[in-house]
Amino acid sequence: MLWKNLFKKHVRKGGHNSGKKVGARQARAAERTVPYVSSGETAQQRDSQAMFPRLFEHPLKGRQDRESGDKQVKLIAGLGNPGMKYDGTRHNVGFDVIDLCAEKLGIELNKSKFKGVYGEKMINGEKIILLKPLTYMNLSGESVAPLMKFYRVEPNNLVVIYDDLDLGPGAVRLRQKGSAGGHNGMKSIIAHIGTEAFNRIRVGVGRPPKGEPVPDYVLGKPFAEERTAINEAVQKSAEAVVAWTSDTFIKVMNVYNK
Repeated sequence: MLWKNLFKKHVRKGGHNSGKKVGARQARAAERTVPYVSSGETAQQRDSQAMFPRLFEHPLKGRQDRESGDKQVKLIAGLGNPGMKYDGTRHNVGFDVIDLCAEKLGIELNKSKFKGVYGEKMINGEKIILLKPLTYMNLSGESVAPLMKFYRVEPNNLVVIYDDLDLGPGAVRLRQKGSAGGHNGMKSIIAHIGTEAFNRIRVGVGRPPKGEPVPDYVLGKPFAEERTAINEAVQKSAEAVVAWTSDTFIKVMNVYNK
C-alpha cells in the first residue's frame, strides 16, 4: 500500500523525515482537486465515510475498555503531506510541531499503522500518542479516526495541529471546538469522527499575495521574513502540547492564547 511505502521513506529516529522524494504529483493533484477552501461535502469525503463509518454516532464504552485501563489516552495529530518535497512548507507546520513534540517528550515515532507514523509513551499516568498521518492532507481523517477507535480516544482528548490562512504568520490560537474553517484536512477529520467538538491548535501562515493560487501558496515554503515567526509559532505550539500532558486543555488555552 502507498501509505506503508511512504512510512518507510518518511520515518526516522526522533520523528523526523528521511528518504527520497515521494508522492509530489499526487499531493499537488490532491490539493488542486479539492481546494483548500471549498463548500459542501466532496465526493472524496463521501467515499472516505463509506470506508470509515463515523466513530462517535454511539457512546464510547467506559474507560475500562481502553488499552490503558482506567487511564486517559491523549492523541496529538499534526497535519501535513508526506515526502521530502514538502518539508518546511506552510502546509506542513503540523508535522513540524509533532517532530518538536517528539523531541521534547522523548517519544519515538516508530510505529506504522492507521495510515500514519506515530509513537506513544506513558506520561504523568496517561498514554500520550503523537501522530503524523501519511494519507496526504485531504484524507487525514482516514488516519486519525481508526487510531482513535483502536485506542478509545475521546474527542475531548484529541488535539489537531494545522496551518491556518486566516492567522498572520507566526500567530497561534488554541480552540476547544469549531468548524473546519475551510481546511480540508480538518474537514476530513470532522467527517470521519462525526463531531467538531475536539481541541485544535491553529498555526498562522497568512494569506497568499494577490494573484497567487492558494494551493501553490500552502505547498510553498515561507518567505525569509516569515520563517522566523513561523518557527517561533511551531515552538510555542509544541510547548502548549507539552503543557497539556500535565494540565487541562482549557488552562493551557488560557495561557497560550495571550
